[in-house]
Amino acid sequence: MFIGRFSKEKGIELFPEIIEKVMKIENATITILTPYNALPKDMKNIYDKIQVYKKKYEKRVKIITKSMTQEDIAGLYKNCQVYIQPSKYESFGLCIIEAMATGRPVVAFKVGGIPDLIGNCGFIVNNKENFLSKIEELLNNKQLCIEIGEKARIRAKIFEWDGIAKTTIDFYREALNE
Repeated sequence: MFIGRFSKEKGIELFPEIIEKVMKIENATITILTPYNALPKDMKNIYDKIQVYKKKYEKRVKIITKSMTQEDIAGLYKNCQVYIQPSKYESFGLCIIEAMATGRPVVAFKVGGIPDLIGNCGFIVNNKENFLSKIEELLNNKQLCIEIGEKARIRAKIFEWDGIAKTTIDFYREALNE
């Protein structure tokens, strides 16, 4: 599963290859949640390729372009086996934390703050080949998904808002006392 803008920064151009790789795995599915009002002109070719795969693989490829409720999005996370983030740029990655909080391993590129978020609760890769390989490895190894997903669920707790707020308040209190 992937959630993000339909843009080059989010690595959308990789999806035709990602879909092709995932469809080689028996019974595997892919869900892409990319809400937008207007498709960027420079992305139309990629959108058209993705639509060909959607038509070819019918229910195994799901593209959602409408906004969804948080409850519905939580259901998508819970029903996926692996969360992928092919972003070329990502400062924080809230969707990564959300996926981890539901116990899902993450495969992402080594950009921005992603490595600090994921830690050892998924795979951080440097190139497309490793990205595709790690997706395949996780989809073919449900036990590995469960093991890494449990680590991810525990790690996501350090990013809960109450803890972050307390850390921030403590930081400012300490700074003001010096």
